[in-house]
Amino acid sequence: MAGATLQLNTKFDYVRLYTDHPASDLAGRWTNSSRNGIISSDRLQLMTSPINDQRPILLKNLRLKKWRATFAVRRVSGTQADAKFVFNATDLDDYDAVAIPHRTSAFAPYGRVVDDGHKEQSVTETASNAPAMTTGSDPLWVRITSDGTTVTARVLAQSGEPSDGQWSGTSDIYSSSAFEMIGGMLGFVSRNGVASVDNLTIKSWNAGTSQFDVVEHVDTFDIDGSNRSSVDPAHDLAGNMTFDGTQKLTYDGWNRLARGVAICESTWFYL
Repeated sequence: MAGATLQLNTKFDYVRLYTDHPASDLAGRWTNSSRNGIISSDRLQLMTSPINDQRPILLKNLRLKKWRATFAVRRVSGTQADAKFVFNATDLDDYDAVAIPHRTSAFAPYGRVVDDGHKEQSVTETASNAPAMTTGSDPLWVRITSDGTTVTARVLAQSGEPSDGQWSGTSDIYSSSAFEMIGGMLGFVSRNGVASVDNLTIKSWNAGTSQFDVVEHVDTFDIDGSNRSSVDPAHDLAGNMTFDGTQKLTYDGWNRLARGVAICESTWFYL
């Protein structure tokens, strides 16, 4: 080719490939490119893979710096698992996380950073203590909060969802200001076993009330016998419905419905 220059001994970086497939697009609300999660028994089940165990499931269309996430973590009977809540995510290979170990005995949370797909690194913690729990407690209720500078975690071991009063009466068992709080996507990833998550609520900071009282996302992960979610439909900024409880819907540049992907079924197109 005229004018072309051949450069020898050049090292090329890897390319990240994102696919659009029902298994990669969990319930139309979560990116699941590494197939590390399924919705089963009304829970988001997180599975560890030898190859992709560091790649999280990320919630779409939500990027926050100040947030509060409340959810329940369960483990498969007789096993142990570390469920990590992911934040500051810019993509599947760049994120921070706080791990909540759910084992047969109490174990302290820990922080991790994954930078550009490299092996995860530990984070300096100002406090990390094992939660009060009895052997085999299930589920563990978790509340993780970012005030934009410090990330804290509280854990309660009880069957029913804790009230705000119960959370207020519980001390932080984890705290760290060592994360670079740039804001980003939120999600989950599992390590050291199979964990499941349900009853997720994410709230953001309201400067007017000085509280975390803006509900950004609620997900019970309930799916009925027809693979229909009980979660309210989702819309994009143009007002187009992007999830109807059964399918992820996409639109062309003229806001015309172009494609639908069912949660557990087939894909269709408008031509």
